[in-house]
Amino acid sequence: MAQVIGAEIASAMGYALENTDPLAELHTLAEKKQQHLDAVRAATETLVADLNGRGTTHCLYASGSPRQIAGQIQAAHPFDHDHVFSAALLFAAPVGALAPLQELFGL
Repeated sequence: MAQVIGAEIASAMGYALENTDPLAELHTLAEKKQQHLDAVRAATETLVADLNGRGTTHCLYASGSPRQIAGQIQAAHPFDHDHVFSAALLFAAPVGALAPLQELFGL
């Protein structure tokens, strides 16, 4: 029992020496988080600019069974000879999880 208490006291003293100000520690953590959020925001803005700024872009939000989604894609008529070289990007997730992407792409 005495060893356990001694180890806890030593750990607390080591923490006190290493981290003298918890507020400064929280401030540093908040700065790191803000830098990360700024980097994510910049990358997202770059992605949106790239997707919106080049050529013809077709966006479609479809939900339902695979058969229903296929019907919605065919009804959108994105197929013609003007778009011979095309690429598609699919995000598949529960409906609530796609809300940020719907907002991002204006769907």
